[in-house]
Amino acid sequence: MIAFITSVAVFFSGLYLTNMLFGSIITKGTTPVWVGWIVLISWAIVGSLVGCWMARRKKWALAVIGCFAGLMFGSLLTTSFMVSNSIIYYLVIVACGMIAFALTLKFESHVIIVSTAFMGSYGVIRGISMYAGGFPSE
Repeated sequence: MIAFITSVAVFFSGLYLTNMLFGSIITKGTTPVWVGWIVLISWAIVGSLVGCWMARRKKWALAVIGCFAGLMFGSLLTTSFMVSNSIIYYLVIVACGMIAFALTLKFESHVIIVSTAFMGSYGVIRGISMYAGGFPSE
């Protein structure tokens, strides 16, 4: 599962970054179609290689997932407290990601327990809210 999720994440992230960097050049219509296919296949190969590499390093894969969760938590914090200074905004987000990465490396089993409990409880409550109605939107 780690290999699959990592492969998909790298594939879509790579396509997104390629579009961000070269999107204005590609959308002009002068780029041949085969360039798009090469980009697509290249990111699929890179995603597969990174996924296989991460599957062999379970502890580091979990730490990267923990880092991503920390980045999302930092984004939630900066949004909640309406941080307007861009330096502080990115500093808080990166600091939360680094702290979560380190904590995940140190407390691997606890992170697995907490994250699966959180995802399971979220899934149950979200499922109930879909049928019961009246719950606020995410």
